[in-house]
Order: sequence, then C-alpha cells, then structure tokens
Amino acid sequence: MTDLPREPLTDADAVRLRSAALFVPLPREALAALLGEACAAVAEPFRVLFEQDQPADHLVVVIEGVVGVMAAVGPHESCLVELIGPGQVVGEAGLFDTGRYPVAAQAITGARLALIPAAALRECLDTHAGLRRHMLGFLSSRLRVLVQQIAQLKLMSAPQRVGSFLLGLTQRRAGRQTIRLACERRIIAGMLGMTPESLSRSLRQLRDLGVQSQGKRDILVEDPERLRAFVAGITE
Repeated sequence: MTDLPREPLTDADAVRLRSAALFVPLPREALAALLGEACAAVAEPFRVLFEQDQPADHLVVVIEGVVGVMAAVGPHESCLVELIGPGQVVGEAGLFDTGRYPVAAQAITGARLALIPAAALRECLDTHAGLRRHMLGFLSSRLRVLVQQIAQLKLMSAPQRVGSFLLGLTQRRAGRQTIRLACERRIIAGMLGMTPESLSRSLRQLRDLGVQSQGKRDILVEDPERLRAFVAGITE
C-alpha cells in the first residue's frame, strides 16, 4: 500500500460501510470491531493506491469516489480492468493466495477509502463462518463479471460493448434514464478495449436506439429494453 494520508474513520464512514455488500453477514458488533482496526485514507485523482505484486496488507473499501483496477499488459503498459465505486472493495484476492496484489489500483476521481488490515480481516473470517461463505460467493461473483467482460471483448462489436457497459449503469426499471459517467471517456474506452475515437463512433451508432450524449459526462438512454435487446441479439 502506498503512503496515503490517513485519518480515523468517522461515524458517517461507519454508516456507509455497514451497507457495503461484503459486510452484510456480519453482526453489528463484529463489524464495529473490524472497523475499529481500520482507518480512512484520502486519495486525489490518479493517485496510485497500490502497485501490482506489492504485499497485500490491506483490504480497500471505497467510501466515496471511483477507483480503477489496472492490470499490466507489458513492461511499461497497463490497462483498466474494472471501475470500483462506493461500497465496493479492492484488493481482496491478494489477501488469500500469494499475499500480493495481483493487480494495481489507482483513484480515478478524488476518493475516500477505508483501509482494513489484512490480519484483522483474516481473524474476522476465522471467527464468523457466515462471512467466510459470503466471501466465497463474493469472489465468485467478481470472477463471473470478469469472465463476462472477456467474452464481450472477444464476441461483441464496439457498439455492442458500449451498449452493454451503459446497461450496467442503468437502474433496473423501465423508461428513459440519464446516466452520469464516473470518469473520462478515454478511461472507459480503455476498459472496453477500444480507442476514444472508436467509443465516440459507437455512441453515434447507438443514436438510432435512443442513446444520446448530453455533454461530456451525461448519456441519455431513451429505452433501456430496446438497448438490452440489441446487446442480447449479438450473442444469440
């Protein structure tokens, strides 16, 4: 873990962390004890949180902001694998196998984070069987998402990948929705395996399906079901 400015967790931080998906099975007292071992850290945009292959000494929980998970693809090059938002965790895989982070992480926006020592988390897992089972399910779910992303890169055209990404940001309800992107489009393009120019072309190609850019960060999806049918039809 890099040397981030650290401070005690606040009561507001604890309230937000209680709703994080990973901690759902923990009794309130057990979670309070775990958070008692943690601290908060603040990272400015593009600050590296940890490097690939560094010792995995903390679990990182995002309280505010967006964090990018980066994987090395060459001696001096990396690609964005995943965007992690509030209530989600980073670095969990490295705590249980090699003891080193298998990927790097950096803040995409300004971010407030909870840093939970690896030793404290392992002790909590040893004590609470429900959390162990939940952690296995949690890791399995993350793996499924990454496998799906790989399949999309191999099987879908650029507009299909963009459509699938946008659907992942919509709420599960009918009707038009405006999506606010959490980071710059060039970062999203890298995660989707395309250039920024290709991302822009793909968005233009989706206009006939009711997808409209509204400024740099907002995208209107007129009919999510129509877009979903377009994406699903690609893999049928």
